[in-house]
Amino acid sequence: LVLLRFFLEIGLLLWCSRFSVRLKPSIHRSHDGSKVHAPSFQAFVSTACYSVSIAGIMTELSGYGSFALYWYMSWGRTAIVLLWASLLLLSLRGWNRRLKETAALNDTKTRTASPTLQWFLTRLCFLAWVGALLMSLFLAWGAGYSFLSKALDFLRSPISIGSISFSLLSLVYAFVILLITHSVARLSGSFLLTRFLADSGLQSGLQESIVKISVYTIWILGILLGFNVLGFSTASMAVGIGALGIGLGFGLQNIFNNFVSGLILLFERPIQVGDALEINGIWGVVRKINVRSTVVQTWDNASLIIPNSEFVSAQVTNWSFQDMRLRRKIDVGVAYGSDVELVRQTLLEAAKNHPRVLDDPAPDVLFTDFADSALLFKLRFWTTVDVSLSTETDLRFDIDRLFRERNIAIPFPQRDLHIRSVVEPEQEKEKEKEKEEA
Repeated sequence: LVLLRFFLEIGLLLWCSRFSVRLKPSIHRSHDGSKVHAPSFQAFVSTACYSVSIAGIMTELSGYGSFALYWYMSWGRTAIVLLWASLLLLSLRGWNRRLKETAALNDTKTRTASPTLQWFLTRLCFLAWVGALLMSLFLAWGAGYSFLSKALDFLRSPISIGSISFSLLSLVYAFVILLITHSVARLSGSFLLTRFLADSGLQSGLQESIVKISVYTIWILGILLGFNVLGFSTASMAVGIGALGIGLGFGLQNIFNNFVSGLILLFERPIQVGDALEINGIWGVVRKINVRSTVVQTWDNASLIIPNSEFVSAQVTNWSFQDMRLRRKIDVGVAYGSDVELVRQTLLEAAKNHPRVLDDPAPDVLFTDFADSALLFKLRFWTTVDVSLSTETDLRFDIDRLFRERNIAIPFPQRDLHIRSVVEPEQEKEKEKEKEEA
């Protein structure tokens, strides 16, 4: 039996050498263009096989046959565990990659709760994979119930830092709770936005506010539960809040101010997602209200990241606050002598024939002034914020066309220039003498 085991070990060593010859090392190019053999996974496997075989042979030759048998059996079970773990890990990574591709194809507003649930399941599967791999490796090397019990007791043993006491197992529980909180927050936000509030008839901005407040509430509860699992007592929480207060006093007051301003924006709702704003002469649409800042997308497709405190302390023009209707004005000047009643009817006709001009309130025309070169009129009409500029442009085209058809002239500024000649008195006397002599 000893000779048979020895020959098997020699065969294993020869197989390792044959296996290492077939493995191709990884080749990279250096800066000067020369080939460099870099270490790769194949080289690591080859080195591990050599090490296991040589260590087993040396142990056998030293007279520890039982330990050599235990060595080979343990590494054999380890190889089987690593093989199945690698296959499972490749499957999980492929599932996660397909999930990311599906999430990238879906639009943000049309996403469903299914990708979020899959994301949560993949994270749980990764955690379960790590735990199962460690457990299987321990069992492969002969770890029994007593070892697992001692390892669990070690994980449960308290670690004290000052007045705070926690354990490694409580850290794992807190991490799992935060992971579940993140997943529940995403699931609840997607469910409220796409299912529960989709047919409620509420404004989109109000729906976003409800979703944000719900997500913040879930996060607060999850963080408090995580602290409770870690073993933070009421006194520890008071110490943490005091340290947070000192930090806010020294350098975090701006962040805290923006956070509180974000809560004010969500509860008071002076601006909502989808509102059209004018900030320092720049028009844009509110896309997202975050914890610290608000994202405003301009009509030139540029994104403005504005701190929430700016919306609370500074003046902001909200053109769609609780009402998307907007009144616009077009100034027109016609030549003196034009039929003013015909001008009025033409302007009203151009406004009423446009499909995006609202009938209520109805458009009207004002005769504003007698200017130097023209009679000034002002067409006022109501439309919605998102199409106001295009509607103004269309009306100007229609007004110009109708004025040409009805011979209504739009004048340009005119000035009369009178030139008066000035003759000196001596020149006048010489001219009179010339006349008398003639």
